[in-house]
Amino acid sequence: MIAILKLPIPMITAMIDTKVLDDKNRQLVVSMSSDYPIFKTARKLNISFFGGVLFDEDDVKLVMYLEKPKDFKREDTMFLSNILHKDMGNFLIVTDSSDNFSELKALGQALRIRSVVLDTIHFMDGNVVAYLRYFMADEPLITKMITFSSKYVPGFSLQYLGKGDKFMELFSKFNSYAKVSIISISYNPEPINNSEKMEQKDYIMEVKYAEKEKIVCVYQSKEDISNERIHRIKGEAEFFSGEVLDERLRELLSFLTIEDILTFRRVVRFQKGKYDIDFYILKSAQDLFLKNVGKFNENSKSGKLEITNVKGVDNEG
Repeated sequence: MIAILKLPIPMITAMIDTKVLDDKNRQLVVSMSSDYPIFKTARKLNISFFGGVLFDEDDVKLVMYLEKPKDFKREDTMFLSNILHKDMGNFLIVTDSSDNFSELKALGQALRIRSVVLDTIHFMDGNVVAYLRYFMADEPLITKMITFSSKYVPGFSLQYLGKGDKFMELFSKFNSYAKVSIISISYNPEPINNSEKMEQKDYIMEVKYAEKEKIVCVYQSKEDISNERIHRIKGEAEFFSGEVLDERLRELLSFLTIEDILTFRRVVRFQKGKYDIDFYILKSAQDLFLKNVGKFNENSKSGKLEITNVKGVDNEG
């Protein structure tokens, strides 16, 4: 079994209160052992790193974020010379698809369940550990996914299923392996005629995953926001699952974070025509994120972004 760390929780604040979402969550932690070359090498070198997934219809792309060591050793140089990667300055990005890493199909199956959110994938000790959250109403589908994966996915192992930690506790655990930050922004776009009906109603939402042309989320709203692309989660009066309908918001989220920056969580509050957004990210990507905010403001004709908070879990800011 993968050890579940119990650490003191640093004080850290986000702009958006997620209690209404967090109180619904149960946690699922699964691991997958694999002979995939990069994992075998990382185990030998004792390298730990985080990752996420992107969807393109049935294909699941694995995106891995490796922070550069402060002092490059000979084995680090050899490791990097043997893998295709994108150098982002403070970290590297390595991508691959489920065609090469078939174990990803288990995650793909889980994320199609309406309430499931992927927090992160942690690569350590040669294991691939995925942290997910879901609502109790979807437990029958979670059970189906677990039993299917246990039978057909090589190296699949259930590590934990039950009451979820508060997200900040989980975030603190990640911080013990790589420093993490929360960056908060506000976005007040220019009004457009005939905007989506849902966009006139207040809500809080959390991003589940991204596909090539859309972003899928879990919503909480006291009003009914369901339509042909957003569906009520079974047994829940205030919770929905579906796409980001406002094209301006979709483009903003895509531009800032989709592939080049790992996010552990993206939470959006829409209130009175204004978006507040909290991005939970690797601290090594913080400078790049802030540059992207600047680039967006330089090119945007629909409204400007305001940075309202930048805070690290270690309280260094």
